[in-house]
Amino acid sequence: MMKKNRKKKAALMGMLALLVSISAVFLFACKRKAEQPHDVVYQGEIYQVDSEKGTILHDGQTYQVQAEAQKIRILYPDGSSYWWVMTYSGSGLSGGYGGFSEDYDETKYVPGDVLLNVLEQDMPKPKQAGNPLLGFSFLILGLWNLLFPYSAWFLSRGWLYKNAEPYGFTLTFYRICGGILILLGLCEIF
Repeated sequence: MMKKNRKKKAALMGMLALLVSISAVFLFACKRKAEQPHDVVYQGEIYQVDSEKGTILHDGQTYQVQAEAQKIRILYPDGSSYWWVMTYSGSGLSGGYGGFSEDYDETKYVPGDVLLNVLEQDMPKPKQAGNPLLGFSFLILGLWNLLFPYSAWFLSRGWLYKNAEPYGFTLTFYRICGGILILLGLCEIF
């Protein structure tokens, strides 16, 4: 009778772990898009950036932004323009060079380099090296092995044998592996 309860408990814990893992997939997969347009504060000034329309609004003036592969061009309300080309080396972005049209006047409107800095500040930060989904899965699996080693053993090996019981060290081994999986999960998440 006791073995049947353990088997049921192990199966229920396995189903719970599966449901939690599926929930984690949906949690990380459903990220919200940034609100359009949104405010960016740069040097105490507020700039309204609309990525969908490709505009920056500041003090009632609208600046049109055109981005190509490595070139960014800013069109001013009076028709003048400022542009910047990014250069890359083997290790990534190494710098760039820029220019402006003949009728460009940086005292009349916001200077082009300031608008580029606003755009740079608005860019999403690089992703961390770890994989949060994998880390969350390791964390769940590790907690399961640490807290419920018998059910973890049963779902991995015990179901293969009739009336089998784990050896004494086996459950300790599952707990140790659970602790290691928890550490790996935390490293992946953070």
